[in-house]
Amino acid sequence: MWNLDSVYAEDTISSSGDDWNADMHIELSTIPEEVDYTSTLKQFVSWNLMQNLNNVDLKIRELLSEPYTYKKIKAYKLFRIGNATPSYDKNDLKSVVDGGMSYDYITRTTENRGVCDVTGFIEEGGIQPAGTFSLGLMQKKFFYRPKEWYAGQFMKIVECIDDVPEEAKIYLETVLNGLTPKLAPYIVRDIENVFLDSDLVLPVTEMDEVDYEWMVRYIKEGNSILASEILNWISNSTAVK
Repeated sequence: MWNLDSVYAEDTISSSGDDWNADMHIELSTIPEEVDYTSTLKQFVSWNLMQNLNNVDLKIRELLSEPYTYKKIKAYKLFRIGNATPSYDKNDLKSVVDGGMSYDYITRTTENRGVCDVTGFIEEGGIQPAGTFSLGLMQKKFFYRPKEWYAGQFMKIVECIDDVPEEAKIYLETVLNGLTPKLAPYIVRDIENVFLDSDLVLPVTEMDEVDYEWMVRYIKEGNSILASEILNWISNSTAVK
């Protein structure tokens, strides 16, 4: 999304030729706008909060009873994997209309949990469903997607076969990323078969079923600890001193 006023101008170069650089014909403002100040504040507060949370020692297992046991389960019994097609480039993205839906634009990057940008509606056929996982085929990283998304190039979508609670999917993201070193050397066409034949170590119940409820308790307990830390941070400190 280019700001054309800052990158495009129609003008005439003088006969001396000493003004051929674009910056001689475009008037650039060095005065920040209100959105720049608020953006700086948001970035600083979020950074400051993250520094605090990164120092929290989450001893979740000490607060939970252990599951009945753990077991190796083939990925194909729990997941299906497919191409997240069609894929889109940055110039395909649309502005978010006021009151309209926004969608995460997911690329193979691992920064910002793979969210490269946010887009408005592009087309129905390209929307990937919420509650799925994206898999970037370059760095082989999985991310849980709580909202509908569009894919860039070199992406696959991974879905749970069973009806799995969201908290359990957050737990499963870590389990899936345990496969990253195994998937790393393989080329794109081999990823699906290698993934589906991989072993996942998961908690199971006494009935030999995947213990999704234990995963839910694990994530909820962790969320509770983090929420408490956030409230303490808000009440005991200010973002800017």
